[in-house]
Amino acid sequence: MARRSAKISVLKTIHSDPWGPVIQVQRIGCVDNAAQHLAMLNPQQVLARGYSLVQDAGGSVVSDASGLAIGAELRIAFAQGWARTVVKERSVK
Repeated sequence: MARRSAKISVLKTIHSDPWGPVIQVQRIGCVDNAAQHLAMLNPQQVLARGYSLVQDAGGSVVSDASGLAIGAELRIAFAQGWARTVVKERSVK
């Protein structure tokens, strides 16, 4: 019973604070902002913005052309579908 009355006391304090609703709205805004940032980092959303994911024959992600051999087979994933291709030439800077 004492525990319940302590909770009620805390709730009364929170609700009697005139800044309580403002702080609550700020917290909700922060959570919404974080959710939007996470959604932008969703791999499918990144692909939808025009990026692609390139993998070698073993399924490893290719991020550097220097490791590619002429004739190597690659898989390219797009927002909608994928394609296989072969390296015909490469440039390393």
